[in-house]
Amino acid sequence: MNDSQVTPPQGGENQSTGLSSADRAILDFAARRFSSPGAHAAAVRDEFGMSVTRYWQRITRLLDDEEALAYAPQTVYRLRRIAGRA
Repeated sequence: MNDSQVTPPQGGENQSTGLSSADRAILDFAARRFSSPGAHAAAVRDEFGMSVTRYWQRITRLLDDEEALAYAPQTVYRLRRIAGRA
């Protein structure tokens, strides 16, 4: 492979942001507000089929991702404040 060849993104990645469709869905979900922590936890399980712990692990990884910041800056900044990383 020479320098002019570029490998296309794999999986469900979006070429414009480099985020997977799952990462974009998690960021979109994180932007929503819930009436209670229990409602949020139930929605995480229903929508993504994952535990709340796994959800927050994914969110934590996305907080350090510049592509996530470019995709959803308000959400990432809000979550960074909540996590004490602002």
